[in-house]
Amino acid sequence: MGCGLQSPAVGHDSYSTGNKDWRKIQGYELNRLDPSVYRLRYFFDSGAGICLWAANDVTRDRLGYTVDSSKLPITSTLMHRVEFVLAWYDTFLDWDNPPRETQWKAIEGERFNLAAQEVLHLLREQLGAEFEIVDESKTAA
Repeated sequence: MGCGLQSPAVGHDSYSTGNKDWRKIQGYELNRLDPSVYRLRYFFDSGAGICLWAANDVTRDRLGYTVDSSKLPITSTLMHRVEFVLAWYDTFLDWDNPPRETQWKAIEGERFNLAAQEVLHLLREQLGAEFEIVDESKTAA
C-alpha cells in the first residue's frame, strides 16, 4: 500500500518499444502468438497503489490480480509516471475525513484526468498488441 512514489524494482529482462521481440516478465514469457491475451483493467482506487488489475485468468496467473507496473515490460520513466498519477490520485481523498471525497478544485481534476489518460495511452503504446487495457478510470473527456 502507500502512495507509490518508491523506486520500482525492474521486473523485466528486456524492453524495446515498437519492435516485437520476446520479453520476459517476472520469470514468465509472454505468448506472442496470441495477441491481446493479457487483459488489464485500468482504474484508480484510493490507497491501493495500483491502477492495473488482471481482467482474465491468463493475466491473473502470470501477473497476479493486482498488477504492479514494475512487472510490465515498460520503461522506468513510464513506471515513475504511473507511480506519480497513483500518488496524485491519493490526494483526492480527504484522509482525515474519508467520507468527504475531495478538496480538489475542478481544474486539478481536469489536469489529473489528462495525466491519467496520457499514462493509459503510453501503457497501451509500450505494451503493444500483447496486452488489452480496458479503461474503467472515468478520466476520459
